[in-house]
Amino acid sequence: MPKINKTYWPVLLGGVSLTMTVIIYTIYWFVVATTLKSTIEKWVSVRSAEGMFASYRQIEITGFPLSFRVVLTDPKIKVPNLMAAIYQVGRGEKWMWKSGRAIAEIRPWNFNKVKIDLSGSYALSYEDGGGAYHFVGKAQKIFIAVEDFADGWPKEFLLNIAELSMIENKSEEIFSLKSGAVISHSLLPDGKRDATGAKSATYVLKVEFHDVHLPRFLSLPLGHEVQNISTELKIIGFNEPSVKIKNLAKWRDSGGSIEVILFEGSYGTLKTYATGTVALDESLQPLAAISARFQGFFPAINKLEKAGYIRSGNAAIAKLVLGLLSKRTNNGVRSISLPLTLQGGRLSAGPVELMAVPKIDWGKDLP
Repeated sequence: MPKINKTYWPVLLGGVSLTMTVIIYTIYWFVVATTLKSTIEKWVSVRSAEGMFASYRQIEITGFPLSFRVVLTDPKIKVPNLMAAIYQVGRGEKWMWKSGRAIAEIRPWNFNKVKIDLSGSYALSYEDGGGAYHFVGKAQKIFIAVEDFADGWPKEFLLNIAELSMIENKSEEIFSLKSGAVISHSLLPDGKRDATGAKSATYVLKVEFHDVHLPRFLSLPLGHEVQNISTELKIIGFNEPSVKIKNLAKWRDSGGSIEVILFEGSYGTLKTYATGTVALDESLQPLAAISARFQGFFPAINKLEKAGYIRSGNAAIAKLVLGLLSKRTNNGVRSISLPLTLQGGRLSAGPVELMAVPKIDWGKDLP
């Protein structure tokens, strides 16, 4: 048997080590891929048992060696009772979503971060006691990134949307959105709720949408074009990851609230800038104390009065009072700063009561 020169031993051992590493990693990748497929199949089965029906025609896992790329063909999710699925109340809306494909990607060295691509064509159906609506559409981009689920809530969340358009089959009305983003991140140290007080900030949420066209069957008094809307919210107090009625009540009782750090919007003639606080009352109805600045409020009041949202007497008083309090800007547009309050189902602007706000119907499940 020939002898191997000592100078070749490091090379030989390195080659053997590299070969073993490649073999072990290859086995690891395929084992994890098989586990992922099994996990998805189990998730679909569990959701069906909970009343949320999910399905797909085919599942394929690719991306070797640098990622796990899960491709679902013809995915479909149907929720016969959305309120029951989310809040565990006995009734609600029916939703159905389906698409040509959905792609999820995970890096082998970081299972805490998942990227999901839902771009392309899809169908969306909505049904409640008032009627049924069936949309078909497409989106140039729908991208989601979620990182490190902490206490059930994601530590980081990102949703990006671009050039989304849907048309309702029956009415042929269009819903479209040029661009949008939803970003949130946890303020909890290492995702631990025990490390913060009951009235400490736990999450920050930022939302931004541009050039939104709403379908005309919504009968909106201020029109169907929202030029832009953006807000930054800070969540005070920790809410359980399952958004059930009892958890909302627990969050409220512990001093939970939402700080509106910033709200900016342009909707029709109305331009708004606001900050303030939102909470829940004993019936889990919204309470709000907002400091707001408005432009274009006279045309907005006229449209709300014409649509029946504001009574004629209240509209006349509102225009009189707001006219006295408002000032003209450099470009000649009237602007006014005043407090907005929502309490007992009544929205008021300064000393003037504007309109009644519909109650959130939680059914018989209030604690």
